[in-house]
Amino acid sequence: MIRRQYLSLLRWSCREAWRTRFFAQTLLTVLALALLAGFAAALAVTEAAHYRAMLYAAGLRLALVFSLALHVCASVVRERETGALELVLSRPVARWVWFAGRLSGFQAVALGALVLGVPPLLAWGEAGGVAAFAAGLAGELLIAVTAAFVFAIALDHLVAAFTAFTAFYLAARSMAAILLIAGGATLDQSAAATRFCGAAARLVAYVLPGLDRFAPAAWVVHGPPVAALATVAVQTLVYCAFLVAIGQIDLERRNL
Repeated sequence: MIRRQYLSLLRWSCREAWRTRFFAQTLLTVLALALLAGFAAALAVTEAAHYRAMLYAAGLRLALVFSLALHVCASVVRERETGALELVLSRPVARWVWFAGRLSGFQAVALGALVLGVPPLLAWGEAGGVAAFAAGLAGELLIAVTAAFVFAIALDHLVAAFTAFTAFYLAARSMAAILLIAGGATLDQSAAATRFCGAAARLVAYVLPGLDRFAPAAWVVHGPPVAALATVAVQTLVYCAFLVAIGQIDLERRNL
């Protein structure tokens, strides 16, 4: 019974992405990025192929993360506003089953979008580097989709949820630079305000995933460091579990 409900919700998320033409939009985005990367590479003096691959990889990373986050937030908010969520939960469907089924479906959509976006890289980059980049980007997309899902449930408003996700993602991507600035020699490290800001930045860095190290575009050409993929895998598992726990607790406490 539970397995059938879970699979039905998973398929619902996948069919919704198909009906809203999310995959068609992803293909158009891939085509536009490929053309843009090709045009930019034509202007490069040397290593045009490497330049094209890295530019496409960087653009693909941002495009997939934000398009998936917007799709997830819009889907969850629309389900709540139309009363579909209340209708599902009025049946003998546990809240955790709905949560797991919908989230698994969104994660499957994210992996499907990744499959659509990777093929151009195989023609421009090293096979091993492309595989490593795809694995790192898969972890980043899983975290992004889970975070967007949790924000959409908690905030129940499209603009607020997407804004919160954007702030979360940008902070996770730029935290290394923020820590570097906080500990820089140009600041008076003996000042109380500097020490407080540095401690606050380090505390936030412990909570956020290091998304800046997940799928650098340079991996497509040069490959990843030896331990990089292991770190990505561990962070993906830990942070997805952390977000799922937060989202499930918030969903269970709500009066729906």
